[in-house]
Amino acid sequence: MNSNGINSLTIILIILLIHCINKKGNLNENDIQMTTLALLKLGIAKELCDGIKYLLEKELTISKQKVEKNVSRSKKQENNYDYKALEKEVSKAVDLKDMFPKRPLSLEEKIYYLSILTRMNVNKEERFQFLRNCEMLKKEIVELEEYQNILNRLRYYEESVGLQSEIQSIEECLIEMTKTNPQTEEYLMWEEILKDILKKIEHWIPKNYEYEEEQVKLLLVQKEIEE
Repeated sequence: MNSNGINSLTIILIILLIHCINKKGNLNENDIQMTTLALLKLGIAKELCDGIKYLLEKELTISKQKVEKNVSRSKKQENNYDYKALEKEVSKAVDLKDMFPKRPLSLEEKIYYLSILTRMNVNKEERFQFLRNCEMLKKEIVELEEYQNILNRLRYYEESVGLQSEIQSIEECLIEMTKTNPQTEEYLMWEEILKDILKKIEHWIPKNYEYEEEQVKLLLVQKEIEE
């Protein structure tokens, strides 16, 4: 009987050692429960055990709050750093005071800087103001790659707006332009035809910037995958 008593006492002390003493204050809910049960087994009054349990739970709550506060502070510092980095990047090409581009931007550049503004949590109205301002400042010299990007944007609205014949004409112009030297009259002739088509259909495209928003989503998803 004495042997059994010693064994029981040993087990209780081991429980206290594992769940309380060795934890040095870093207890969890299970540790508190096991510690309380062990103290009860030692014959300590239930009222006292309940008091110890209350104090341990209070300590656990304070500990959790400190951890959450530190995590929150850490995230805030990280987010603040990210925001400043993004702000520095977008400021290379965009005046954030009035959302006006500092130079003519290609469609690809517009989408890139729009994605940064989105990551900065700039509201939709200001983001659209940036896109409207970009339309006011167009590039005088447009590369073939940019025309191809414009064509991709038009394809997005092809069915909803009815651009099938115009898109076909633009594709024909681009094919001919790729065959000739940009400095020749033939190239300039095809480019002029292309510009006339774009000017004609310019007001057909909805001003909801749906294409740009969709491209930004794809860009952000790709960035998340890369990170």
